[in-house]
Amino acid sequence: MSEDGYTTPERLSSLEAKTDRVLEEISILRSSFVELEKYMGNHAKDIAAMKVELNFFKTVGAWIFAPLLGLIGLGSVLAIVYALMR
Repeated sequence: MSEDGYTTPERLSSLEAKTDRVLEEISILRSSFVELEKYMGNHAKDIAAMKVELNFFKTVGAWIFAPLLGLIGLGSVLAIVYALMR
C-alpha cells in the first residue's frame, strides 16, 4: 500500500479507465471532423455550380444589355459614369 492508500493495481485500473475515456473522446472528435469535411465538400460543389450559373447570367446579360448601350450612346454612358463617380 502506498502513502495515499491506493495500491498499484488500483492506480493502473484508474489510469486505464482514464485512457479509455480519452480514446473515446478522440474517436468522437475524429468522426466529427470527417462529418465536417463531408459537409464542407458538399458546399464546395454547390459553390462551383453557382459560379457556372453566374457566368451564364453574365454572358446572357452582356448579350442583352450591350445593344442597349449602343442605343443610348456611349457618350451618355460615360457621362453617367462620370457623374456617379463624383
